[in-house]
Amino acid sequence: VYKRQLPQLLERVVFPIHAWLANPDALALHGSSVRWEGRAVALMGQSGAGKSSAAAALIELGCDLVADDLSLLDTRTGHALPGAPSLRLWDGAADTSRALRSEPILGLDDKRWYLMPHTPLGEPVPLRGVLLLRRDPSAPTTGLITPLEGLAALTAILGQSFDLDRPPTSWSRRRIAAASALCKRVPISTLTFSAHPERRPEHAIAALEWLREVI
Repeated sequence: VYKRQLPQLLERVVFPIHAWLANPDALALHGSSVRWEGRAVALMGQSGAGKSSAAAALIELGCDLVADDLSLLDTRTGHALPGAPSLRLWDGAADTSRALRSEPILGLDDKRWYLMPHTPLGEPVPLRGVLLLRRDPSAPTTGLITPLEGLAALTAILGQSFDLDRPPTSWSRRRIAAASALCKRVPISTLTFSAHPERRPEHAIAALEWLREVI
């Protein structure tokens, strides 16, 4: 089992963190990113917001996976950088997805990793927007998109981006500068939705329509 997990740990954790630390313009978002017609959208949110599930649903709709769990964004060039070709999903979420084409690899927690062998890797993808996923039982299952601007957008990005445990002042300034640059480059919006545990994420359609609009 661990022999199968090691390549995933290297691809999903070690290599992206190394690339993040080596690039002063990079921002590491807690979320997934997908590509549609040569353009990318990043999906960020708190743990349990359904980022990977939404990515799986978008793949069903014709998108390609760019990265999962940790989306590395180059804020100088405005590109999403490709990550490991795999999705990390809860068992229940995996049961409702038709995008998965492999047996799960046992993860290190209650989630499982699913290889996405047909996901093309290689070049960075121009980023066209970032969606903050929020669950709300009173929201429609199809989702409601609300634009974020100014301080609200910056706060959302900083709240969902990875940081060092005890960052020096220079690092904090670099992270804020990268987040500010991202907010100036692409639209930031929230996608508020309610989810049904036995259905595929219906809000993925709203995410795809939003991506088409910002392209």
